[in-house]
Amino acid sequence: MNIEHLKNYCYLVSRSKDIKYKLQKFFVLNVPVVIFRDNNGILRGFIDYCPHRGVPLSQGKLTNNCVKCCYHGWEFNFEGVCENIPALENAPRFCLKKIFVEECNGYVFVSLNSNPYSLYNIPDLDSHNHYYWKRTVNGDLIDVLENFLDATHTPFIHQYLIRSPKKAQKIYVQVKCFDRGVTIHYTGENKQSGIISKLFEKERFQSDSLFQMPSIAEINYYSKNGLSLKIRAYLTPTTTNLHDIHALFYFPKSTIVPGFLKYMFAWPFFQLAFLQDKKIVENQFKNKAYVKEYSPIYCEADLVRKHLVNLIVNSSFTSQASYSRVITV
Repeated sequence: MNIEHLKNYCYLVSRSKDIKYKLQKFFVLNVPVVIFRDNNGILRGFIDYCPHRGVPLSQGKLTNNCVKCCYHGWEFNFEGVCENIPALENAPRFCLKKIFVEECNGYVFVSLNSNPYSLYNIPDLDSHNHYYWKRTVNGDLIDVLENFLDATHTPFIHQYLIRSPKKAQKIYVQVKCFDRGVTIHYTGENKQSGIISKLFEKERFQSDSLFQMPSIAEINYYSKNGLSLKIRAYLTPTTTNLHDIHALFYFPKSTIVPGFLKYMFAWPFFQLAFLQDKKIVENQFKNKAYVKEYSPIYCEADLVRKHLVNLIVNSSFTSQASYSRVITV
């Protein structure tokens, strides 16, 4: 997969509160980056290497308002300009390579492009509390995203947890494309037949899923009273075929049952669902490496994959016509 055009986007790497006056290393699209806060709390970010001998700056330290390399002691100010070379009286003005780094609603995003596409905001819903977790999965980016957004695997991989194959329902689906993304609207399903739905939904009015470039995936469930659950995942490709999943769970605020209690009660079920997905996606990835002749087959029940390939692999953003389907899950 050609990932060069993906470098034009922003990727979530951390919660804001976890970035302190300390050098911290992350990977984004196979590129090591180092992020920290300076003495004034301002976020700084650079490609994680010293231009002298390529040693990771993240193995150095912050001192004298500078980043100090652990190898030969070179010091770079917080703008990335070399201020001191211990072996020389006058240091040449060598520079680090800056990266774009910005905070949004309590989270830190970076881009390898100094002028990236617009940063997609973290939803800030006054009527909902949100909770964060981070997980890692090994697999193809398209496969990981499709797994998150696909409904038809749930009666089998998440049998009785999300849906049951013995209680299949016909669902009406409408797929709509927009600039750099696609939405899928589901109607006609009263509620899912699994444990999670029974515990956390009284009824379901509709649901939808969304993909937005470069790797944002979202699922929303609605009752007649409004949004009952939102799960928004920011996938950050780190090293080859390894992805950090930054997931946000939104629950309605309630005076009867506090949101954090709902989340704590729901957490084991979400964790189990994640582990089930992680297992199948990683098995899929390993098996495909041995079967060189494999090529995906598409059918009308595959609602999202062609759009993912078109956007991520082909970097084609031409809007496609909306269409409808009926599927059984």
